[in-house]
Amino acid sequence: MYLRSATTLCFYLFGPSSARLHNIVNDAITLTSDQPQSEDMVSNPVGEVWQEIQSVNFPKEIRKNGSGTPTSPKTMPVTTEQAVEMGWIKINDEPCNEKLGEAWRINGERSRETLLTLYFTPQVGDIPGVVSAIEADYYDYVEENLVGTYFKPGVVSKLGTYWSIAVLVRKPTKQGLCDTSEHVGIQEESYIAVAPELVNNVYPMSRNDPEMKKRFVEGVCSNDMGYHWFSDVVGGAKLTYKTENLNPVTPMYNSVTGEFQAFYFIATDVLKRNWPFQKCGWGTTNKSFGCGLSQGISNMWDVIPGMFQKNVFPFFFCDQLCDPNCQFTGGRDFPHLGVAPGFLTMHVFFGANHDKCLDPKGMTPHYPFPLVGGFYCRDPDSYPSYTMPV
Repeated sequence: MYLRSATTLCFYLFGPSSARLHNIVNDAITLTSDQPQSEDMVSNPVGEVWQEIQSVNFPKEIRKNGSGTPTSPKTMPVTTEQAVEMGWIKINDEPCNEKLGEAWRINGERSRETLLTLYFTPQVGDIPGVVSAIEADYYDYVEENLVGTYFKPGVVSKLGTYWSIAVLVRKPTKQGLCDTSEHVGIQEESYIAVAPELVNNVYPMSRNDPEMKKRFVEGVCSNDMGYHWFSDVVGGAKLTYKTENLNPVTPMYNSVTGEFQAFYFIATDVLKRNWPFQKCGWGTTNKSFGCGLSQGISNMWDVIPGMFQKNVFPFFFCDQLCDPNCQFTGGRDFPHLGVAPGFLTMHVFFGANHDKCLDPKGMTPHYPFPLVGGFYCRDPDSYPSYTMPV
């Protein structure tokens, strides 16, 4: 192996015409001899070059609304090297999926707590693979009419029946996601496609894209998230407000630049969260909320107990939208547990933590409550109405 292999790495991933490439090479390599060097002299420059290159690859980071435990992580890996360090294990008995990549899971197995599978491109030589897709398992229930378009068919396991939905984060190329002879290279532009093996719904990467208003409707802006946009599998940008028709993946866009920066998975079955409803209630008071959080039974769904289908303060799903007529119907209830219909979300961030909803300026949050935080609509008359809990 030669020190010049760092130069080869850059050409491998970027191609010979990139100005960024040459800057990286010049900064990282001080010796350019073609003579063989020791392993120590070789490995460091290549590693430094790779780290610099990874800093421009999408996604640069993946974050969640978690507590930092394995079942509720705050960050997730974006390379196979990071995956190993963070306790993710490659699933060797699953062949590489041409549409998604190689499957990795926390502790190497599915569970009802660690619900996400990350897919990576193969590691080639010393060059780590990069994250290519994120897949969530929904246990026990999904909307039946979304199976076969957004959700894969149900799988019966010892843990119960689950349905999976994937979000691809690498733009498809002729090389594909399973090639072990050459590394897939760097993708600087953002990209997501929901259910690439099924409906393959490719999302616009800017809210300024003309396709946005044809296919999605703008909802609230929330700090560290951005503007939420929603879609209906029947009505597109005209929501039917039927739970069965809600697109299960909601994208978020920067309040100033309009660029894509996050999404969340949506579930219409609040029991997935494992919230202790019978012991702690719906978390509508500080005491109730603290009770639920103290139980230590979280999984990868967001920490709140869920959002009511009815517009009942403080947690209701219509507080995510900006339509005074918003009211969903058709949700699943659990009368034997005293649990009303509602929604869950699972946020995935690619760098939205500095978004403070600054566009337009002067907006004030319409739910000034410590458990809810600031949700903003552009039009102050578009806030959905709500009632207070009994």
